[in-house]
Amino acid sequence: MSQIKLYHFPMSICSMKVRLCLAELVVAYEERIVDIGLALENLEPWYVRLNPRGVVPTLCDGNLVVTDSAKIMHYLADRFETGLPQDPQQRAEVERWVKVADTFPLHAISYSRGGIPRGDELLASRLARIVENKARHPDLADTYSALYDRVSALRNASVDSEGTNAALAELDTVFSNLNAILASKPFIGSETYSIADVIWTVTLARLDMLKLGDLFSSFPLLSAYYERMIARPSFEAARIRRAWVGTI
Repeated sequence: MSQIKLYHFPMSICSMKVRLCLAELVVAYEERIVDIGLALENLEPWYVRLNPRGVVPTLCDGNLVVTDSAKIMHYLADRFETGLPQDPQQRAEVERWVKVADTFPLHAISYSRGGIPRGDELLASRLARIVENKARHPDLADTYSALYDRVSALRNASVDSEGTNAALAELDTVFSNLNAILASKPFIGSETYSIADVIWTVTLARLDMLKLGDLFSSFPLLSAYYERMIARPSFEAARIRRAWVGTI
C-alpha cells in the first residue's frame, strides 16, 4: 500500500490539479473520496480536524499532512524532484504562472455561471451545516467560524456579476501573455513540463466546461497548447473533466 493518501472529490477542480500532478509524476497513491456535495462530508469533524478549511484535496504522506492544491503540487515536485525547473529564471516563471492561476476566482465563477449543479442550494446547505456543527462541537468552534466566513465570502462572490465579469475580462490579457510565452517555449514558462502546466491544463478545462473556451480559442498558440495537454495520457488517467459528471 502506498504511503501517499489523497482525500479528494472527483469533480473538484483543485482535486483534479493534484490528481494530474500525481499522474504526471507517476506516483502511486491510495485515494479516499470526500463527498463535498450535499452529503457535506467535508464539514464533518473528522475531516475538518484533518483539513481546517474543510476543502479538498488533502494529501497525507505518511504522518505528514499537506493541504491546499498549490502547496501539494509544490510538495510533490520537491518530494519527487520533478515538476519544477532547475533553471532559476524558468523556475521563477513557473512559480509566477502557478500563482496567477491559483489566485484567479474560478470557484466563484463556476458557481455564478451555473457550473456547479444546485450550486445555490449547496452553499446554503454548507452554511447551515457549519452552524449546526459549531454548536455540536465547541472544541472546533473557531474552525467552524472561519469556515462560515469563507463559505459566506464564496456565496457573496458567486452573485457578484460585476466582479465575475471583470475577472473574466482580465483573462484576455492573461491569455495574450501566455500565448506570447508559448511562442518561445513548449510549456508555460519552461522547456519542460511543470506544475504550471498542471494548473493551467485544469484551469483551461474548467473554463471549457463552463462554455468559456472561446476566451482562449482565439489565441492560436494557447489553443494548440491546450489540445496538446488534453492529449497527454495523464489527462485521462487523472480523470480531468470538461463536462460535469455525476450529481452533487
